[in-house]
Amino acid sequence: MNRVVKSLLVTVLGVNSASAANWKAADVDMFLKGYVKLDYVQVQGDGSASAINRSLTVPVAIVNDDAGTRSGFQVLESRFGFGTQKGNTSSYIEMDFYLSATGDENISNSFNPRLRHAYFKDCDWLFGQSWSNFMILSSLSEQLDFGGFAGQVFVRQPGIRFTKNFDKYRLDLSVENAETTYGQGEGASLSSAAADQDSTPDFIGKVSHVGDYGSVAMAIMHRTHSAEDSTESKDTGVAYTFGGELRYGVGSSFKFAYSGGNLGRYGSFTTQKDAVFTTSENTLEATETNQWHLGVRQLLTNTWRFNFDYGVGVQETFVASSVKKVSTIRANIIKQRSKNISYGFEWAQADVTRYEATKALGESDGARGSRYMFSAKYSF
Repeated sequence: MNRVVKSLLVTVLGVNSASAANWKAADVDMFLKGYVKLDYVQVQGDGSASAINRSLTVPVAIVNDDAGTRSGFQVLESRFGFGTQKGNTSSYIEMDFYLSATGDENISNSFNPRLRHAYFKDCDWLFGQSWSNFMILSSLSEQLDFGGFAGQVFVRQPGIRFTKNFDKYRLDLSVENAETTYGQGEGASLSSAAADQDSTPDFIGKVSHVGDYGSVAMAIMHRTHSAEDSTESKDTGVAYTFGGELRYGVGSSFKFAYSGGNLGRYGSFTTQKDAVFTTSENTLEATETNQWHLGVRQLLTNTWRFNFDYGVGVQETFVASSVKKVSTIRANIIKQRSKNISYGFEWAQADVTRYEATKALGESDGARGSRYMFSAKYSF
């Protein structure tokens, strides 16, 4: 398995590919993999009253609602994936238990599975749902909290992707599901519109390079926004991202990314809006965002590793009562007890600043929430 494919599998599946249970049915190779993960989570300060923010960090849920300290156990990140391989054709389906609409903590703690990935590959083509081609997977820092991601691109969605390898270079071209999130700009009367009004997919191109130093990638995306149920107005936007991983020593590396343009829902864990209504005619206008993050992974011993990450996302376009700036800082230490079992502790802090209802009022008071976690994980 070449380095590019192996690195992608480890990042997408969240476990080492050597851990999978493999078997053969007729002439089809099959595997089952995933992990069971227990988290003890304690949230403090702003955002502590939000149930979803107690499951994973969601910056838009961090508001001035300091409810003191909330804590509890959860296994929602636990996941399982099933895949097949036959010649140049493969498939993969993966689920976890986050964001379940059912279940409570009274008796059974029952939660429904949630689809993450569902795709198949035919030679150089991928059809289905997976990480967006706009993501640079190697730039993501390792964290115990499966949320936050300020300053980082983070999206899964369905689409069609073509991949071509040229020695150490790789080209990915894709068309992916379009969706616009709306906000209210200066002078507009509309603040939202019905979903699924976009008829033109997002077009994404990415070039990657892998070497002994690590890997880098650059991607560009063209988007079309529409709100025809509310107004005849449309607008287009372009976004870009650059990032990767720079290795030093054994098992240690720097992670980095910078993104800008019409990021919208692609950036900082859906913190920003894709388009705003402006002027009294409610003209639709693509937003502008800038974001960046820097992380470091330091191998301390053969069994201990340390991760640190700091990220910032800023929506430059005024959007009434929406997030203007989000930043997160996090640090964790992880003990790899065996190939399959790990334990870790993590601290994280998120700061969120919002625009007021009008541009003249400026910014609202910032909100700050802290998160403490212990995790125990068994990969299979």
